[in-house]
Amino acid sequence: DALDTGEIIMRSKAWFRFVPCLALASLLTFANSLFCGPFWRMDQGKILLDNGVVRRSLDLGKNSDRVSTVSYGLAGVEAEFVKDGSPEFRFTVGKRKLDGTGGWKYVTAEDAADSLGGKGVTVKMDAAAEPLSLEMTYLLYPGQPVVRKMIALINRGENRIKIESLDVEALKSAWEDTHCWIMTDFARHKWLGPFVGNWNDPLV
Repeated sequence: DALDTGEIIMRSKAWFRFVPCLALASLLTFANSLFCGPFWRMDQGKILLDNGVVRRSLDLGKNSDRVSTVSYGLAGVEAEFVKDGSPEFRFTVGKRKLDGTGGWKYVTAEDAADSLGGKGVTVKMDAAAEPLSLEMTYLLYPGQPVVRKMIALINRGENRIKIESLDVEALKSAWEDTHCWIMTDFARHKWLGPFVGNWNDPLV
């Protein structure tokens, strides 16, 4: 059909408005695909781990300066394994105590895998006050309610760093103290209550 000049110009403008929108949508889709992989994805400052059986959510904070597990549980079950405020990990550098509650700078999150079929993510962060980098790897396995966690510490400085008291998984349990039968004092005494380990309790 014949179109006058005004109609052609209006349709041309509409087409050129549509093309940038389409390009922007494609760019955003591509950008989001860079921050996801098997069993994990990033969404609004959180890293979500999910293999259909177990789910775990890591919060990087508003300024991407910390990391903490804010949700941990089984798929389809409302009960939570953890409470808010978990330090996620902790260790000492010299006399300075470090954990996931602050003092870090998020660097990147990348796909991770192992030879046993585990897949997940490695979260990389730099310490703000130390020449130290942290790599936390979370692996999930098909059909298994398991999250395997590993930590690597990298010295970015020229001097040696003394690392002590490393706690790879520092989580606040959603339950109160768990009472059970415990063999204390080198298994010489049987006691019902929460286990508090010390130098006299190498065996539970």
